[in-house]
Amino acid sequence: MTKITILGDIMSESCLMEAVKGPDGTYDYASVFAPLAGLLAEADLRVANFETPCAGGAAVYAQNIYDFNAPDDLAKAVKTTGFDAVSFANNHVFDRGIEGLLRTLTVLSENGLITFGASASPGGEKTAFLTAGGIKIALVSSTYGTNKKPQTEEEAACVNYLRPVHAKPTWVLPKDYVNLENFVTGLLGRRLNLEERTQFKKLAHVDVAHSDEHFFPAEYEKELTAMEEEIRRAKERADLVLFLPHTGGQFNTVPGSFSAYVTDRAVRAGADAVLAAHSHTTQKAECLRGVPVFYSLGNVSMMHTFYSVTESLPDIGIAAHLYLNGAKIAKVTFSLIKMLEEDGTPLRVWPVDELYQRFRDDPKKQAALFAEAKEVFMRITGRDGEGFRIEREYAL
Repeated sequence: MTKITILGDIMSESCLMEAVKGPDGTYDYASVFAPLAGLLAEADLRVANFETPCAGGAAVYAQNIYDFNAPDDLAKAVKTTGFDAVSFANNHVFDRGIEGLLRTLTVLSENGLITFGASASPGGEKTAFLTAGGIKIALVSSTYGTNKKPQTEEEAACVNYLRPVHAKPTWVLPKDYVNLENFVTGLLGRRLNLEERTQFKKLAHVDVAHSDEHFFPAEYEKELTAMEEEIRRAKERADLVLFLPHTGGQFNTVPGSFSAYVTDRAVRAGADAVLAAHSHTTQKAECLRGVPVFYSLGNVSMMHTFYSVTESLPDIGIAAHLYLNGAKIAKVTFSLIKMLEEDGTPLRVWPVDELYQRFRDDPKKQAALFAEAKEVFMRITGRDGEGFRIEREYAL
């Protein structure tokens, strides 16, 4: 059987970048991902979302957790670890403008990574076509939006969008919190900046805005139709089409209505599997009309910061596995991965089963990892967790 493994968001926030920076000015991202190499080596094709520009040092590297730009060493490490292809349709693609987008596509290509979801020109190909085990596979991706907006329609056309560039937000905050924030900003005489607002929400015990529920599908028809058409065109040229949307509420553990709506349309358009990311935590997986769907694969590399909602377990992610019998998906499984921060070392990303064995002489660490893995397993599968064990892979 041919095996395809898909993971979620490869991040490089400023704190991770500083943690891996060496005295010689290079960045040791390879050590972050090294524990994943064995898991990836078991697959014939390995895919993830590359959630940062590599716009070069002159464009200023990331200085906060909302605005990204990583050194080229990240792309090199991602390839060295074993990844073959990465989506570049996500909310950070314009963090350094069109120049950053273009340079990133070049850097990824020079490091041997196939990209999809974005192109260097408005009419460029945004679907990746590649072969694994003799099967022709198409990779398609689109993003709900971008944090920084493209300056022209031509720039916008370099990225697959699921909504108009200037679409209204989909998140909804509790009315009581909104009233409280308005009161505070009135006292201050100014709006809170993004970091202040995040901290204020935590103080008010509003860690998570309920996202994806407030949306306007009729206003998104142009973008959603384009998504469907890309999937249909890919079906004409490939045996298997995988759709990797970048959508979902930040730290929401349950898919919102917009994510469900996009997924349904993608399945109806002919996607053979849907594997989403962006929420920075895991969400359920299911078979929708016979099509495997992972509503959020979660993170690959994300450090704890004041922004993180630890209750959502953002440091546990999914590696989804599709086993092909010919051009058909014959089996779907998933592995759990853990982003581990230990004293004296930067972030390391481990398969949970390997980390569990590594903790065999520390029962407290083993028990804590077991409890986290079980909670995420139950969230993904909807099962009650009875008889749960730490395993390499779990059947969907």
